Amino acid sequence: MKSVSPSQITTFLRCPRLWWFQKVRRLAEVDKGHGHFGTVLHGVVERWLLAEGGRDPATGERVDLFPDGWHIARNKFTNEPDGVLDIKERRQVKKVVREAIENGYLMRWPNAIIEHRMRRPVLGKIKTDAYIDVLLEDGVIDHKTTSNFRYAESRRSLEHNIQLLFYAREVLERNPDCDSIRLAHIYYAKKPTGRQTKLVETWVDQAHVWSWWDLIRNTVRYMLEIEALTSEERWQNVDGPEDHSRACMAFGGCSFRTVCVRREGVTRYSKRVAKLIRQAQRDLKRKLAA
Repeated sequence: MKSVSPSQITTFLRCPRLWWFQKVRRLAEVDKGHGHFGTVLHGVVERWLLAEGGRDPATGERVDLFPDGWHIARNKFTNEPDGVLDIKERRQVKKVVREAIENGYLMRWPNAIIEHRMRRPVLGKIKTDAYIDVLLEDGVIDHKTTSNFRYAESRRSLEHNIQLLFYAREVLERNPDCDSIRLAHIYYAKKPTGRQTKLVETWVDQAHVWSWWDLIRNTVRYMLEIEALTSEERWQNVDGPEDHSRACMAFGGCSFRTVCVRREGVTRYSKRVAKLIRQAQRDLKRKLAA
C-alpha cells in the first residue's frame, strides 16, 4: 500500500474484508450507477466555482456550465465514460445547482481551492491521496448527492466524519494558526420532489482533528497487517463487519456477499462479474451512440 484515501479508511472501518477484496485481491465489481449523478453534478459545480463572474479567469471567455457531453459521467483518472444521465436526471442537476446558488449554499469563496489534491505523509512511506472538493483557509466543504435527506449527516455526526476530518488536516498543514476548522456538506437531491438542497456544517478545534488522525494512523497500521493476506484461500481470515445488517446491505448491497456466504468461490465470482461488466460496457456504448 503506497497511498490511502478517506474512502479506503471508511470502507475498512465498515468492513475490513470488503476493503481486502477491493484493494488487495482487486476483485472487479459491476458499476451499479449510483455515483453517475454525483460525478456529473461535481463537474457542473466545479465549472461554476472556477468561473469568475461567469468567465474563465485564464481566457476571459464565458464559461458554459453545460457544454456538449456534460451529462456523461467520466472516470476521474482515465476520463473514459462510466455512465450517462437521462433527461430527467439532467434537469435535476440543473435544478439543484441553481437552487444551491440561490440559497447561498454554493458560492465563490475567497481564496478557495477547488478540487485540491491532498498529498501528505501518513505512516512511513504511505501518503494520502485524496481530492478535496473545496479547500478554504479555515475549512473544507464536500458536495454530496442523496436520494433522501434522512441519510444526510447531522451537525453532531459531522464531527466524527472520517472524510472531512481526513481533509481537515490539510487546513492545519497550510494554516497552523487556525483554531477553529469548518467542516461542511452541501447536499443535492437526486429526486425532483421535496427539499432539493441542504447545508450541514459544524466547527471543530485542532485537538479534535489530530485525535482523529491518531485513529487514522492506527487504522492504516491494521490495514498493512491485513494486506499481507494475499491468497484467495485466506480471505476467511480477514474480519467481516461488526454490523452485518448495515454493512452488507449498504449502497444497494455488497458486491461480495455471495463469496462471503460461500455461495460461490472467488474464481466463479470473477468469471460471472466479467460477463456482467462486458454487457454493461455494450449497453453504455449504445447509450453514447443514441
